[in-house]
Amino acid sequence: MLSNNAWFGLGFNSDDNGMIDADIVLARTIDFANIEIANYKSAGYQPPVKDEENQFIKLLKFNVSSVSTQVEFSRPLAAPNRRPITNNPTTLIYAWNPDSNGLSYHGGNRGSLKINFFSATIAQSAETKNRLTRLLHGVAMFITWSVLFPLSVFIVRYWKHVDTYLFQHRNMQIVGGVSVSTFGAAAMATADYQQRSIHGLVGISIYSIVFAQIGLGFIAIWGLAHLESANRGIMRGIRMAHFILGTSLIV
Repeated sequence: MLSNNAWFGLGFNSDDNGMIDADIVLARTIDFANIEIANYKSAGYQPPVKDEENQFIKLLKFNVSSVSTQVEFSRPLAAPNRRPITNNPTTLIYAWNPDSNGLSYHGGNRGSLKINFFSATIAQSAETKNRLTRLLHGVAMFITWSVLFPLSVFIVRYWKHVDTYLFQHRNMQIVGGVSVSTFGAAAMATADYQQRSIHGLVGISIYSIVFAQIGLGFIAIWGLAHLESANRGIMRGIRMAHFILGTSLIV
């Protein structure tokens, strides 16, 4: 670790290629003369809990300098009350925080590998591909929510003097909806915990609301084209719901 005030964790054999039920080894600096290393039990997507009953990590050596911390340890292949590490690819997750030796959130400092510890080979590494997918997700969401949707709202509110204003508004909404669904699904496919994170829950909720909003928009456009008045009865309620949902999404 390129820090003398940090923690670093390794997790073995999780249930979901993330933190669920992972066997975690966590090392953290205490001061320039001491470190703490121990095995922890994963409690899901939250700080792990130190295993007070089974401590089988053996510290071999360490060095804490002004700029870095080096730790060498051993762990049994068949640890007590743990899944054994076998001659097959083992899921290994890792995370660290270079700014704190307390068990604080690691942010983006994390990753995963599949390693065969018997042959010392990396069987699979998808983290680089996943990060590129998430980057594209972020860029697409920024363009959709900062450009496409606001521009479509501007057109329908202030370009009514243009004959094709509804056509342009509708098409931008469709393109934005496709962007949200495509890049949202791609991002969720790279995350093992989207259903448990706040960002994932908000994303899934927005995903559903966007399609409801587009559906209401189609009904409103049909009403304007085929009814004598779209400002009365159920059509008035549909247009109002379309307006309220759209405003909520933009906000």
